[in-house]
Amino acid sequence: MHVPSAFAEGYEKAAAMDPALAHLYANYLRIGDPDADAVIADLAELPADEARRFLRAGIELDEDALRQAPESLQELIREAATLPAWYDREIAQRGCGAFLRNSDALLSAYIGGVMVEGFSTLLGRSYAATGYAPDDGVRWLKQELRQLLDTFLPRGIEPSGDGWRATLRFRIANAQARRLLGASERWQPDDWGVPISTAHVSLWAAARSARLLEFLPLLGVDLESRDREGIMTVLSCAAHVMGVPGALLFDNQEEGLRLFRVAAASEPPPGADAVAMANRIVTSVPAAIGIDGTKARTNLERYVYRISRELIGDETADELGFPQRQALSLLPWLRARGRIARGLLRFSPGAAKARDREAFLYLLRISDHDESEGVSGR
Repeated sequence: MHVPSAFAEGYEKAAAMDPALAHLYANYLRIGDPDADAVIADLAELPADEARRFLRAGIELDEDALRQAPESLQELIREAATLPAWYDREIAQRGCGAFLRNSDALLSAYIGGVMVEGFSTLLGRSYAATGYAPDDGVRWLKQELRQLLDTFLPRGIEPSGDGWRATLRFRIANAQARRLLGASERWQPDDWGVPISTAHVSLWAAARSARLLEFLPLLGVDLESRDREGIMTVLSCAAHVMGVPGALLFDNQEEGLRLFRVAAASEPPPGADAVAMANRIVTSVPAAIGIDGTKARTNLERYVYRISRELIGDETADELGFPQRQALSLLPWLRARGRIARGLLRFSPGAAKARDREAFLYLLRISDHDESEGVSGR
């Protein structure tokens, strides 16, 4: 098998862990998203206004308008709107509640752990090549948080839900970026594989689900097994909507972590693009959450860097050029604070309810909900 040259060394490490999965993952480095790619190719033949109208019809599940759309788009929507057989609405609803009750710790894990690890791979090079994420890191970060929030609204990842729509937009945008990057001389397929390949989308899906849950105990969140199962159900379903194929799709944390570890082992050391992306994530946090003033922003950046280093480990943090570890570790203090706070709230249902409400409103404020798009904060 001809592995893209940047992954040759990593493939040997991954194959030592799980030969079959490493082989499968390496194959998908050369595959985009055939269904979504066909949609973009067909829409490129149409006038821009008509293409946008059909895309809107698909995302809004407007069946009458969709009947006039290219067959490729109709097929993509049918596939994305068919929930996996293992999807359980009751379990998913429990996952939504667990996410919203613990959104503060989940945000720390998502930004400082998942996003830094996920985009410091060659997936980050694809996004860096588009210019969007590096040039407008704050809006990019807020859009990531919006997609996450929309996914965890009750029934949000089910067809016509806000999370389903956001995830489908993500998939279509990836296909458009893949088409443009694939035609660009800036992209080197023999070295890097296909831009935003199916392999990298599956890595990202595993990172934002199974790996996310792995970070939570480090931040003092000890979820019940059914809550963890619920969060995985929601995010595994999101992976299906993203276009992760059945061969790489997972429906529990153990399978997701296995995929993540093999995928991460396959990656080359972070290059300049990955280093820039990872640092842009951290430095975008203060502006994204509305922190003003140079000193306050600098202090928050340092705080996020410290949490991120302790989550992802010193080796990766050193490769990304993060500030050196401080003598005093933050995570034990965060774990103790989180567990004490949650313990006290058990004795005060009213205070717990108020805290949950404030956590949700905070998440809503810092995510990218633009009323001009027809989606209001209300």
